[in-house]
Amino acid sequence: MKIIKNLILFTILSYCGIITTMNDKIIIFVDKYPKIKIPKNKETIDSLSKKLKQPDYLRKAKYKQKRLSTGQQGVMALKVGDASLSDKNGQITFPRRGHQKPVVNLLVTKGIQPVYIIAPTTVHNWMLDRSKPAKMYQFKLNIDTETGLYYIETIETSLREDSMIQLETIIIIADPETVFVPLGVTLSQYSANFILPNIYIKKNFDFSYNVLYTNSIKQYFDSVRGEYKAEELSIAKITTTS
Repeated sequence: MKIIKNLILFTILSYCGIITTMNDKIIIFVDKYPKIKIPKNKETIDSLSKKLKQPDYLRKAKYKQKRLSTGQQGVMALKVGDASLSDKNGQITFPRRGHQKPVVNLLVTKGIQPVYIIAPTTVHNWMLDRSKPAKMYQFKLNIDTETGLYYIETIETSLREDSMIQLETIIIIADPETVFVPLGVTLSQYSANFILPNIYIKKNFDFSYNVLYTNSIKQYFDSVRGEYKAEELSIAKITTTS
């Protein structure tokens, strides 16, 4: 009887989403690539149009309420068996689970290939598609022994010769030239969450290709979703995968 109860409990848990707390996450923010406006000189402006008086007093209130948007929404990324979509703040979140290394890789590529255990249903891991362009970056958390400050060092690394993609790798399906990853050192702090430095999405980033390609292999990944729970004096956020 006990064995039957255990089997029923195991079956129920197998269909439930995995719930993890916010204190166990890998987080990366994607932002819009900054643009610099170069003002036109007066001669150029006069040659294009003359100054016209417009009745814009009705729209002034609306302009005052307009805020600059932060973060790039709608970028899909993959890690191990999870798929995540950047929210309105540009935040991409993955459960940290057993990933305790202070190192995370970021692979930006236009294509990856599965390595099957049992084709076409069970995937062992993923590998590079050598026919597609790709760039690999590494984020490593370090501590300065003199000041005691934590920092993340970002470098561009070479692709592996065996084409295998390591488990501690976040994958963004895109042309590497459309994603800007600042190299160097960024101040950080030690916590259960591994918060990576911001990366930037350029204007020619192909959102359609990113979403359609990722969705075409999404059956091998769980979706990461954020849910909120009201606490006594605050709001707690939990992440579920299913």
